[in-house]
Amino acid sequence: MGPFSDLVVSIAMSLLAFLWIYCVMDWMVEGEISGTTGIATIVASVLMVGVGISAQSEAVSYSVMLLFLAAPFSLPLINIISGQASDRELDLQKFERAHEAFASNPANVGSRFEIAKQLANLGLYGHAIAIGRGAEALLTDDQGSHQRGTRLMFGRELSDLNYWQSLAKPEDYRNVHCPHCSRPNPPGTIACLKCNAPFLLDIVRKGARTQHIGAKIVLVWLCFAGVVAAASMLGSRGSGWILIFSIGLLVLAVGGFSSWLIKDRIKFG
Repeated sequence: MGPFSDLVVSIAMSLLAFLWIYCVMDWMVEGEISGTTGIATIVASVLMVGVGISAQSEAVSYSVMLLFLAAPFSLPLINIISGQASDRELDLQKFERAHEAFASNPANVGSRFEIAKQLANLGLYGHAIAIGRGAEALLTDDQGSHQRGTRLMFGRELSDLNYWQSLAKPEDYRNVHCPHCSRPNPPGTIACLKCNAPFLLDIVRKGARTQHIGAKIVLVWLCFAGVVAAASMLGSRGSGWILIFSIGLLVLAVGGFSSWLIKDRIKFG
C-alpha cells in the first residue's frame, strides 16, 4: 500500500476502534461487564490498533479492521441471546406454577406432566420421563359409558412421553444432587429424598439467571483478537503451509470456544 492508502486505513481503523471502545464503556456503565474486563478490552483494542497500523502484511491490517468492524454490529447476536433468555424465563415461570400446583396437591396429574414437559424442554429427559411415567400411573381407564377415565384427557402428554423416550440417552438418567444437602436424587424425584427441598426448582432457578450478554461478546472478541495478534507474530517468523496450518488451527479452536461460550444453556448439578 502507498502512504495515502496507509493513512486512510489507519484513520478508518482508529474510528472503528473508537466505536468499539465506546460500546465496551457503555457495557461497563450498564454493568454488563466488569470494570476489569472492560479495561482489559480497551487496552487490547488500543494494542490491536497498533498491530494493524504497524503490520507488514496487508492481510493482518485488514483482519484488524474486520475485527473492529464486526464488533459494534453484534446487535443481532445480542438479540438472539436476549430472545433465548426470555424464552428461558417463560419456561421458568411455567415450571414454578406447575411446581406450586404439585406442592398443593401431589396427586395433580396435570402439574406432574407440566413439570415433566419443562424438564424435557431443558434437556433433562431422564427425570422428565420418570416423572411423566409416575403421572401416567395415576391415570384411569374408562369403566363403561357412565364412568369415563382420565387417560384420554392426557393423550398429547402421553405422546410426548414416548417421544422423549426416543431421545433419551443413558446418561440422561443420572442422579441429580440437591443443592441444599448434596443428596443424589434418582429420576422421578421432585422433592429431595433427604431434606424434602424442591431441588429441581432451585436448580432451574439458578440456571435460568440471565448471563451478561456483553461479557460473552467481549470474550469472543478478545479470543479473535488473540488469533489476529498470533497470526501477526507467526507471519513475521514463518511462511508457507506451516503458517497457514497454524493459523487455521487457531481459528478453529477459537471458533469452537466461541460457539460454546455463546450457546445459551442451563446447567444441572
